[in-house]
Amino acid sequence: WNGQDVKEPGATETEYLISSPAEWIWLKGKNLNGKNIKLTANLDFGGNEVKGLGFKGEFDGQGYTMSNMTLLCGGSYYSNGLFQGDGSGEVTVKNVTIENVTAECNNPDQGYVGVIFGDIQNNVTLENVHVKGADLCGVQSVGGLVGFVASGKTLTLKDCSVSSSYVHNYPVDNESGFVAGLVGRPVGTVAATGCKVENSKIEGYWASRRGEASI
Repeated sequence: WNGQDVKEPGATETEYLISSPAEWIWLKGKNLNGKNIKLTANLDFGGNEVKGLGFKGEFDGQGYTMSNMTLLCGGSYYSNGLFQGDGSGEVTVKNVTIENVTAECNNPDQGYVGVIFGDIQNNVTLENVHVKGADLCGVQSVGGLVGFVASGKTLTLKDCSVSSSYVHNYPVDNESGFVAGLVGRPVGTVAATGCKVENSKIEGYWASRRGEASI
């Protein structure tokens, strides 16, 4: 993908069928009318920039891989992830591998970063979701899968993994902290089964009010 082409995807009454990066980019900013999203091919973004997608419903990668992308913060610029956790409805992401991705957010008041969600403000399920070769850097709440889970919300993880990745943060006085392999800061509830972090480097700065245990 050249970082510019946009193409309307095929669709059924209930879902959009995504077969190319240009079709994925088309989804951004559209009213998806409650339709789910399904991949029908591997997507190679060629190292280009991709903005997080506001979405509610089910995304099924069908075992395909999305690779080689630089994730950009959404309009709020406090959180960075492939999806935006805007609280509009429950989300399920399943059966997908995200490989060779970079994401950063240096917002000094938050700086939430995760490959799938920088933050979730809704109930979310991730199942059979795998992150490989990620380089993630935020301020606080940085995780391989999800950065931040809001109070009163539940993140359910089933058979997910993070491997060969680097999860770290910026040193910001009175803010830095909460860096971890799967989920950076679970203020809400995280229920995880069959998940693992392998061959990855996790390091971070913590403000005194966060404490060493936040890394």
